[in-house]
Amino acid sequence: METPRTLYIRNFFYSNHTDDDFFRDSFFYLKLHALFNCLTPSEIWTIYFKHLLHGERFKSTLLNFIRKKSETGSIDFTLIAIELIENYTLQTYNSQIAYRTFLSQIIQSLSPKIIRDYFNLFIKSNRINDRKKAYIVAECLWKDVEQIIWDNFFEFKDEVALKQIINNTKPYTIAIQLKNIWSIDFPRNWLKKLIIGKTRKENISHFKFIKNTEPTFYIQALSVRNQPIDKKLLHSVIKEMKKRRNGFIFYYLGLAKEWNLLTESLKTIKIGYTQ
Repeated sequence: METPRTLYIRNFFYSNHTDDDFFRDSFFYLKLHALFNCLTPSEIWTIYFKHLLHGERFKSTLLNFIRKKSETGSIDFTLIAIELIENYTLQTYNSQIAYRTFLSQIIQSLSPKIIRDYFNLFIKSNRINDRKKAYIVAECLWKDVEQIIWDNFFEFKDEVALKQIINNTKPYTIAIQLKNIWSIDFPRNWLKKLIIGKTRKENISHFKFIKNTEPTFYIQALSVRNQPIDKKLLHSVIKEMKKRRNGFIFYYLGLAKEWNLLTESLKTIKIGYTQ
């Protein structure tokens, strides 16, 4: 609902100024924040929802203001959050995006009940961006939602869900589920490295299934456990990397602590050159 203050901001800033003013006026951010400080939570929502299409810098400035005020608790967004969550499903797609973005700036600072309502709103959505918002707050609710995150992961294969599982689930649980969450094509390499690091105290036998299909990751799993790397396996990997002139050959020789082979390779293997 418009008020004299929201109308003033709309008329003075959103109608008479452009993104270029952020570059020309060094106090422009200060002026905006000063005006925002005088608004109620409902007025902040009105400004965000009705007038933010004018410029990306206005939008980012207000979102930054909202996030900081929520984190410090200097503005209580509880009532507006409850209203947005209750009305979310009634909105058009574009309005839902605006609702979701606003809520995501304030949700971490609200009560566990509101966080759970927010989580429930998005977790089973068919849209990945909705589910991502739920995954972000899952850590705050982990004891109650861990199984839901596992179920979502198996249903949607969301890497964001897997990241939460890696961060919050016990290493042994991840290790015994390894064959169900790891394949040649999934997840991406950085997540596979996180899994290797998280389960480093678990038995290497959990990784035996990748020894032949993904030997480089098996070598990494051995390395974090300070276990000896099989010479035959290492040499097969190095031979293939030499053919492809893959610079990671040096990395794996280092992991295996093969000093002589490493220094010899540094002298003889020219990565990225053609004969």
